[in-house]
Amino acid sequence: MMDADRGPFLISAGALNSAVLVDAVSLAMTAPRYRVAILPREHERELLYQTTDLESDQAIQQLRDGVLASVRLTADEPEDVRSVMLFKPAFSGDSARLWSLHVEQAAGDPLPLFAALRAVPGFAYVALYSADDLVEVPEPVTVATFPWGDPWLIVAAVLDGIGAFVVRRGEAWPVIDREA
Repeated sequence: MMDADRGPFLISAGALNSAVLVDAVSLAMTAPRYRVAILPREHERELLYQTTDLESDQAIQQLRDGVLASVRLTADEPEDVRSVMLFKPAFSGDSARLWSLHVEQAAGDPLPLFAALRAVPGFAYVALYSADDLVEVPEPVTVATFPWGDPWLIVAAVLDGIGAFVVRRGEAWPVIDREA
């Protein structure tokens, strides 16, 4: 059985299209109150996030429209999920073609959220790590190219060529008495 207070954990996911982000955020950020910060495209190299009065759905729409490079949602009160970050493709000059989601979970069992995100249609991969640093997954993401040997990887699901997820445990897989 997993030690539920052992966080932080990071769930990283790559979406094939931006519409997936709306569903993913509603699953991940369940805090009743949270702050929204935006990263305008002109400040993405400096990572100068700005607090905003925009609602999360408005900020996500601006990200989808290309006005923003990233959106960060941070819980006001201590919650299992501390923050959710969204990134446009090719964030900060990288070559990524996927929309990225990073969920920092400070405590609690991360497997239910991992499973819920895996069930959202449109993700190329969903990965759970035992660290809270941003993780770079090389593209194109395939079962063959995914970094399964990452020492922080707990479990990952990667879309195969026929539309099904291949799920594998990583080196950081804790002792769990149930399947992911």
